[in-house]
Amino acid sequence: SSSSSSSSSSSSSHPSALGTVAKKKKNTSSSTGTLSSANTPLYGPATEDGPNPAVLEALTDAERRTTEEDARWMRRVLLDLDDMSDTICRVIDSAELCRNVHASADFRDAASNVCLQMSSYIHRLNANTLLYQLLEVYRTNPAVQGFLTAEENTVASLHQAEFEASGIHLPDEQRNEIVQLQERISNLTLSFGQVANNSPPMAVEVPRSAMSRLPKTFMLDDLPSGSSPDSVVLACDGERANAVLKWSQHAETRKQVFIASNMRAPENLEILDQLLRTRTELAKRLGYNSYASLVLRANVAKSPEVVQVFLTDLWRGLQRKAHAEMELLSEEKRKWEPNEPSAIYGWDRGFYTGVTKAKKHELNGATLAEYFSLGNVLDGLATVCDHVFGVKMRIVGAHATELWSSDVIKVEFSNEEEGVLGYCYLDLLRRDGKSNQAANFGIEFGRIERNDQFRLPRWAIICSFARPSLRRPTLLTHSDVETLFHEFGHSLHLLFSRTRFQHTSGTRCAVDLVETPSTLMEFFVWDPRILPLFAKHYKTGKPLPASMIRNLRASKNMFSAIDTQHQVLLSLLDQTFHHLYATKDHPKTASGNPETTVDMLRRLQNMYTTIPFEEHTHWHTHFSHLTTYAGSYYTYLFCRVFSTSLWYKYFQKDPLSREAGNKLRSELLRYGGSKDPQSILRTLVGAPSVKDFIRSMQEEIEVTENSEA
Repeated sequence: SSSSSSSSSSSSSHPSALGTVAKKKKNTSSSTGTLSSANTPLYGPATEDGPNPAVLEALTDAERRTTEEDARWMRRVLLDLDDMSDTICRVIDSAELCRNVHASADFRDAASNVCLQMSSYIHRLNANTLLYQLLEVYRTNPAVQGFLTAEENTVASLHQAEFEASGIHLPDEQRNEIVQLQERISNLTLSFGQVANNSPPMAVEVPRSAMSRLPKTFMLDDLPSGSSPDSVVLACDGERANAVLKWSQHAETRKQVFIASNMRAPENLEILDQLLRTRTELAKRLGYNSYASLVLRANVAKSPEVVQVFLTDLWRGLQRKAHAEMELLSEEKRKWEPNEPSAIYGWDRGFYTGVTKAKKHELNGATLAEYFSLGNVLDGLATVCDHVFGVKMRIVGAHATELWSSDVIKVEFSNEEEGVLGYCYLDLLRRDGKSNQAANFGIEFGRIERNDQFRLPRWAIICSFARPSLRRPTLLTHSDVETLFHEFGHSLHLLFSRTRFQHTSGTRCAVDLVETPSTLMEFFVWDPRILPLFAKHYKTGKPLPASMIRNLRASKNMFSAIDTQHQVLLSLLDQTFHHLYATKDHPKTASGNPETTVDMLRRLQNMYTTIPFEEHTHWHTHFSHLTTYAGSYYTYLFCRVFSTSLWYKYFQKDPLSREAGNKLRSELLRYGGSKDPQSILRTLVGAPSVKDFIRSMQEEIEVTENSEA
C-alpha cells in the first residue's frame, strides 16, 4: 500500500545490542500548542553535547588527574561494550537478512529462531545491573564528559538511555516484567511479518480480455485457465495485483483484485491488536503516555505532538492541489465509464493516474521500461557514484558461504586514495519465499578499530524485480528505478560512515535522519542530465529520447498531492496506533465502543484522503512498516523535506558535482549516528519548514512547464 519511494531500511528493525535509543536531551519543542502554522520549523534549537565548561575550570589539579583517569577507564569500558554489541549485532543482523531472503525454507526458519533468541538475549543484557554500573562514572561525574570525545559522550549516553528504557532503575520484579514485555513484542513483531509474508494470496477468476492491456512481461499465458477458456485465475499477490490495478481497463476486475489483495493476512488483525497493547503497556511501565512518546524522544521531532502538527500542516497545504488532481481523474473516468459514478475508488487510482499521465504527456510505461534494463540502471548507479563521490563499483567473486542464493552478486566499492571501502551484496530478483519488500540490510557495520584501521562495512540491497526471460532482460518501471536508487542512498550512509563505534555507524542514527540520503538519491532518476547517461534501449542501445524525458518529468508532480496525501495517511495511521491505542485517549466509535484498527483506518482514510475506505478490507495487515518503523513512519515525509532542501542547495545546479558529494560525505554521511542530527541538518540546510517543501514542489512544476515551453 505504500509508494515505491517508501522503501525500508532494515537497520533499525530489531533492538540493537546494548542500546539504540539516542541521547535523552531537553525537548526544546515542548510548547506544541503554538505549532499551528506551515511555517513552523521541523525542530527546535540544536542542543550541544558536552559538560558545562565551568565544571572543568573549577577542578583542582588533583581532581583533574583523577577525572582524566576516570575518563580513560570510561573509554575502555565503552570500547568493550561496543565489542560486545558488535559481536551480537553481526549475528542478529545476518539472521534478520536470512530470514527474509534465504533461498532455503529451513534456513529461513532457523534464522527466525535465532532472531527470537538473540532479541531475548539483548533485552536481558539491557536489564543487567552489573553492565549498567560500568557507566556509573559517566553518570555521576559530569566532568568526565569533558575528557571524552563527542562521539564517546554520544555512545555513553546511548547506552545509558537504552538501559533506562529497559527499566534498569526499577526493582528486580518490575525490571523482569519489562524484559518479558519486550520479548513478547519481539515475538509478535516476528509473527506479524511471517503472516504478512507467508499468507497465501486470494485467487479470483477474471475475464482474459480484462488483461489485454497488461505488459508482455506479465506473461498472461502462464496463468491457469478459469472455468472457461475466456477466463484466467489470478492469485492476487502484490506484484500481480498492482499490475492489474495499473493496466486493466475492466473496472469490475480491478475491484475484485483490489478487494482480494487487501483482505490478505486477516490473522494479523489479532496479532496487531496484541502488539499495540503490549507496546502501550511497555511505555506506561517506563513512565510514558504512549509508545510513540517513548520512541520519539530519541528523534529529531522529539514528540508525537510535533509529528502531528507536521503531518496536518502538510495535509492542509496539499488540499487544493489534491482536489484539482482528483477532478482530473474523475474527468478521465467519465470517458471510460460514462454510466458509472465519477467518484474515484481504491481500484481506480492506479489505472486513471496512468492513463491520464499517458494522454497528457504521451507516456507509455511499457515502452519506457525498455530503456531501463536492470544492467543499465546499475551502470547508472555506478556512474553517479563515480562522479559525485569518486568511488568505483565493480562486481567481484564471492565465496559460496557468503551467498544465500545464486541470484546474489557481490559488488566492491573503492577509490584511488583509500582503496577498498566496502562490499554490497545485490539480491534484486523475485523468487519464492523471499520478502517482496525493498530494503537495505546491514551485515557488518564499518568502524575504526582500536589499531586505527578501518573495518570495511558489508551490507545487502534487496529488491523483488521480475526475473529475465529468454527474450528480454529484467526491465524496470521508472518507479522501480527510483526504488533502487533509494536503497542505494542507505548504502552511502553505510559506505562513508567513519566512527569508532559500530553502535553509531552508518544507518544506526536517528530514524528521522536515516531516510535523508535515500530520498535524496531519488532526485537523480528524474534529472534530464542524469537519465541519458544510463537510460538506453535494451535492444538498440539508443538513449531515452529527450521528448520522453520531458514528458516523464512533466508527469512527476501531476498527482504529487494525492501521492503525498496517501503517505500522510500511512504516517497518521502509524501515529494513531502507537500514540492512542490502548491509552486513556483511545478513540471510540459512534456507539461508544473502542475503535479497532480497522475503525481507525476507516476514519483516517475518509478524513485525510479523497479516496474512500472500502469496507471489508484491511490492507494494514500486510503493512510491514507498522512493525519495523513503529511510531516513526512519518520519517519518509519528514526526511523528504530535508532531502529536497539538500537537492536544491547543492545538486540542482550540477547533479554530478564532486564538491556537493564531498559536502554530503563530510557533513552528514561520515557521522552516522555519532553527532546530534539537528546539528547536522542545521549546518547543511538551516531550518526548512513544511511551507518550503510545498513551495519547492510547486516551483518544480513551474520549472518543468517552462522548460517544455
